[in-house]
Formats: sequence, C-alpha cells, structure tokens
Amino acid sequence: MMRTFTIVVACSLGLGGCGDEDDPPSAQASTGAAVGSTSSASPSTGPSTSGTAQTGSTAAGTTLDEADSTGPSGCVAAGGGPVLEDLTLVAADGTSIAATVARPAEGSCLPGVLLVHQYLNDRGQWTDVQTEFVAAGYVALAIDLRGHGDSDPQQGELSSLLNDPDQAPQDVAAGVQWLAADAGIDDQRLAVVGTSIGANLSVVALHQGGVAAAVAVSPRLDPVMALAGMPAMLSLDDLFCIAADNDGGGDQAASCTQMVAEATGEARLEIIEGSSAHGVAVFDQFPRTTAEIIGWLDDVL
Repeated sequence: MMRTFTIVVACSLGLGGCGDEDDPPSAQASTGAAVGSTSSASPSTGPSTSGTAQTGSTAAGTTLDEADSTGPSGCVAAGGGPVLEDLTLVAADGTSIAATVARPAEGSCLPGVLLVHQYLNDRGQWTDVQTEFVAAGYVALAIDLRGHGDSDPQQGELSSLLNDPDQAPQDVAAGVQWLAADAGIDDQRLAVVGTSIGANLSVVALHQGGVAAAVAVSPRLDPVMALAGMPAMLSLDDLFCIAADNDGGGDQAASCTQMVAEATGEARLEIIEGSSAHGVAVFDQFPRTTAEIIGWLDDVL
C-alpha cells in the first residue's frame, strides 16, 4: 500500500502563530457540555450506556445541507444537527466513563470517530471539533478518561494512567465498542483521534485492532509501547501523526517519524516547523488542523 509522508512548515501556510501551549486545566475541569439550544430526542443505541439527547445548531448557527449518500443501498445520507447526547459507558473493569456523542440529525452507515483528550483535560476540549466532524457527516464520541472530568477515579496515582496498560486503554476500548454497536454507524469505518496521552492511546487502539485508522497529535513512542503492554513491535495500518518540531525537545516529532515509517497502510506525517505547540494547542494555534484530519479520514475510511 502507498504511504504518504508530508512535512509542513506551518508558519508559512497562514495556519496561525507558532507559540507554546498554555498550562493545561485541572483534571476535574468542566466537562464537555452540549452546545446549542436543547430539545428532547431519542437516544442512540450502544452498549452499557445511559444519557439524555440534546440538539443544537452548528457553530455558525445553521444546519447542514443534506449530503449525497455514497454508502450501500439502504443507507441514509447525513444531514442536520448536531444532535448531542451525554452518556455513561462502562469499561471492562467496571469503571464508569463519561462521554458525549455528537451526530447528524439524520443518517445511517456513517463513519464514527472517538475523540480522546490529553492528560489533565477532559472531553470539553473537543466541543468545537465535534461540531466540525458532524458537519462532515461523522458521528463523534468524546470521552473523559478515568480520573478526569465526570468519569470514575483511576487506580493509584493519576500519573499511572500515562503508562498503565490496564487502565486508560480500557476506556478507549469502551468508546470503540460503543461506536461499533451504534445502529447509525458503519463499524468498518471507525477511527480514534487523540492529543498527547490521547494520541498515545489512539496508536494503541490501532495496534490492538477494532478501528480502521488513528490520528495522533503529539504522541511519544515510549508511553505508547507501555500502554500497549510492551509488544515486540507495533502493528499499525492507517496512521496520521502530527507533531511540532520543538515539542518536548523533538521527542514527539521523532516518535511520529518512526511510527509513520513503520506503518503498513496509508500513513501521513505532518511536522509543524518552528513551533512547540503540544496536543490541543495544535488545534488552537493552527485552525485548519481539524479540516486536514477530516480530509485524511475521508480518504482512508
């Protein structure tokens, strides 16, 4: 299969400034509340969940135009929304994981994306990103990792989540399983997008299977290997890896470069030159990031 390697000098592309990331909020920061006006709607299907649906307009205050259906016979084109629903997922070890799903008001056979926040943040970092995914015809599920937001506490010190293969990977697996079971989603078109620890976890999810693609923004290879249970080698197919060249002294960029080089599917590498932006700061400082991710996922899913 073809591999694509892309090096981007971000500051020359008019994507925004090239500065440092702001200090992250506390682990118990506000959760990913639904945006827009609310009204009742039927909850979607999925395993071990509870919640109340909410609806809202897009960020621009308008609804989607109905998209052309490109799926198999019987599929319904995405349109309208976003419709938001707060959920409680249950990980394999019984940990309750808070989540918010955003979807078009109508549509079936849609691609699904799981959004995984970075350490000391919560699913609220994805509010605007979820709106963009819905506008592109995706169902976007954002979770709070254990010990963060509204989810149950972690086992041991909070920092143990960074390397323990028996904790946060289970939270991600619960999100993937929910997407795969949802009646409106094509379970062959699932992806995980994450920042920092969320980026590491997106790579682990791709390695472990169950998703077709992963997008990792500011990952590091050492914790990826730890979270994956220290395999002899990673099994990676379609991977899009983004990192700033000055982030972590270059560790994130080096990790992206190595993982993309070893990927066997459609792989894309994007190095932001002249920047130390980390994780969610990449989205904040370079507003085209979400559109680039969606465009790549459109190609590979």
